[in-house]
Amino acid sequence: MRSQAITVVAPSIDLVIQQAYLNSTTTTGGTTISASHYVYNQGNTAAASSNVGYYLSTDATFSSNDVLLTSSTGGTLAAGNYSTRYPSLTIPTGTTAGNYYVLFVADYLNTVTETNENNNVASAALTVVAPASTWLFSRLT
Repeated sequence: MRSQAITVVAPSIDLVIQQAYLNSTTTTGGTTISASHYVYNQGNTAAASSNVGYYLSTDATFSSNDVLLTSSTGGTLAAGNYSTRYPSLTIPTGTTAGNYYVLFVADYLNTVTETNENNNVASAALTVVAPASTWLFSRLT
């Protein structure tokens, strides 16, 4: 009788963000900018959904201080496949001028059990500038 070893691999899902991009890297508060990215399932089994949260942050690390701008939801994502997203992001009116990051957070609601929960965030740098002043001049006669 001949025997042969086999390897059994546990099912795994691992969602990551790839190629996070902003169409504008300088903006003012109250302005909407476009973004794009891929959600990639680098696991070996399908993910039932792939929710992404988009946050405004003062650093490239996701934390509870970050401001949720919007989110997107995708359907089933097969192992080894990706989906492309094109969210519109509105920077809150009154955002102080300075350097920020837009964080793209895969599975931001933590609804998918993943093999690695520490690789869900990608970032893109964003500079917020003060809005241009609008002065009204009147001619005195």
